[in-house]
Amino acid sequence: MAASYGQISEAISSMEIPLPVDKLALDLVGHDSSCPSVKPKMLVVLVATGSFNPPTYMHLRMFELAKDALKLEGLCVIGGYMSPVNDAYKKKGLISSEHRIKLCNLACQSSEYVMVDPWEASQNSYQRTLTVLSRVKTSLCDRGLLSKGACWHKSGTSRQDKAHKIRCASSMDKKRSNAFGKKGMGESLKVMLVCGSDLLQSFATPGVWIRDQVKILCRDFGLVCIRREGQDVEKIISDDGILNENRNNIKIVDEIVPNQISSTRVRDCISRGLSIKYLTADEVIEYIREQHLYLNP
Repeated sequence: MAASYGQISEAISSMEIPLPVDKLALDLVGHDSSCPSVKPKMLVVLVATGSFNPPTYMHLRMFELAKDALKLEGLCVIGGYMSPVNDAYKKKGLISSEHRIKLCNLACQSSEYVMVDPWEASQNSYQRTLTVLSRVKTSLCDRGLLSKGACWHKSGTSRQDKAHKIRCASSMDKKRSNAFGKKGMGESLKVMLVCGSDLLQSFATPGVWIRDQVKILCRDFGLVCIRREGQDVEKIISDDGILNENRNNIKIVDEIVPNQISSTRVRDCISRGLSIKYLTADEVIEYIREQHLYLNP
């Protein structure tokens, strides 16, 4: 039987790192033309997980594509998070989380709403995607950004039984938390995973994902899937029972300007001594150069 959201949130590690909130656009809701006023109000926070080894302009474009697509449906994206994978993932060529967190922070400096959540990368072990999204959702609940109904899965379990608090790390963060609660913006706030269609395809690949967790991801959170060229996303969804059952919670986005930039290709360029200018942010390039990263193929 699939675990509830509350059960997943309780399994989150006790190593508490506050969720960054400095770019959450709460002050723009209902006051900015980019966020149309809708009733009931539906706000969205996007989360992208991955190696980000290194982060590229494609990673940032995914957020923009998702934001535009949701805006057309009357939804307002008020923030986004890049969550670098833990070192325990042990993917070939994966540099340390310390470097990747720094690179992600540099990459999203120019974004008005994309931040870096270092929690996943800072844990002592590998963390699954559902745990990462649950941590983000729990943190937003703790700050009063989600209503009671949105915070706790409709399983009949009480809030008191399932409460999982992420303590604020400083008095400033506590003040910010109280301010958010007073705004009363949390009636309909949704946390969604933004990903490429290659990741969506992996959901249906035996042995890659825990099926119960795929169900929770699709049902309780939702996906914004950026279509990769040559992939029949509709068939991927229709051929998988869980994806098909939750297809209304999966938003497929087509790229008008196809972008084939990948971290693998960027690393290949670096190891060959080739320029990566305009493939990622200048600040990222400078840090890679200063730290002599990715020089070995």
